[in-house]
Amino acid sequence: MAVACIPTFYAIKMKSEGYDVNVFAYFSTFAVWLFLGVMFVVALSMMVSLLSKSPIASIGVQYVIFFLSVMPLYGNYSLSKVFIRHNTLEPLMNPQAFYINRIFIFVMSIIITFITAGIWQRKRRHIGERIK
Repeated sequence: MAVACIPTFYAIKMKSEGYDVNVFAYFSTFAVWLFLGVMFVVALSMMVSLLSKSPIASIGVQYVIFFLSVMPLYGNYSLSKVFIRHNTLEPLMNPQAFYINRIFIFVMSIIITFITAGIWQRKRRHIGERIK
């Protein structure tokens, strides 16, 4: 993340030279666009690996999410899209759908995290009973 912040320094320089640039574009893009998708994938992968007792299954889930999110190559903001693509220079075509998608992904991440924590607690108690 530190290396990726280098463009921010260039943006600050451009802003001081009088160009109209958003200095914090990287951070807002990371927070809204990418972080929520990563959060969802990590939560789901943890739950799958805990249920299957194998990290291989969680890697498979990550590949499935990636391939479902790759297509189409333009802005599609349906609830099934974890990683949103926006490859045009125009503004968002449907900002409401974009925000609904991001809120949905955030809420699902939190729910999956709580479910995973519950499963982990149940398995941990079961292991503790066997040790006694």
